Amino acid sequence: MIKYTPTILVVDDEDDLRKGIKELIESRLGWTVLDARNGHEATEKIERTRSFMSLGTPKIDCVILDVNMPRQGGLDFLKEWRGKESFYECLNVVLLTAYDEPYIWRAVCDPVYGRIIEYLIKPFDIDKLVHLLKRIVVLKQGEIIAAQTRVRSYDKRLLNDKSNL
Repeated sequence: MIKYTPTILVVDDEDDLRKGIKELIESRLGWTVLDARNGHEATEKIERTRSFMSLGTPKIDCVILDVNMPRQGGLDFLKEWRGKESFYECLNVVLLTAYDEPYIWRAVCDPVYGRIIEYLIKPFDIDKLVHLLKRIVVLKQGEIIAAQTRVRSYDKRLLNDKSNL
């Protein structure tokens, strides 16, 4: 069995916070962590993780994304990215914000922004973030296993149908 190491992308313009989250995930969970300072850098990082000439699904399990950043904020990034991604590659997102504003909650509920799992208000509980990331990765792995099982089942059915001809 191949050992799977999850990959998390942390996007925040605050260097200390971004680096702190990165170190926390690496030390406590042993996962791979990429980081970016804004939405433009996040797009570049995601594109680089795609398989087969940038056509495959990104290899990122979750994006931890700040809402307010220079150059391109979190919600603008999500709108842009959702226009590029296919239905099957919907990235899991945890929003970070220093402000508990109603527009952020509306964004969490809006399908335009995709799969926002949770939003955390800074300063946030580190243990809550770790627990949330574990839950997201387990659910994603469950989806992958279910999809692989469907494909194998479909392949078997096709083989059986061909042999009955």
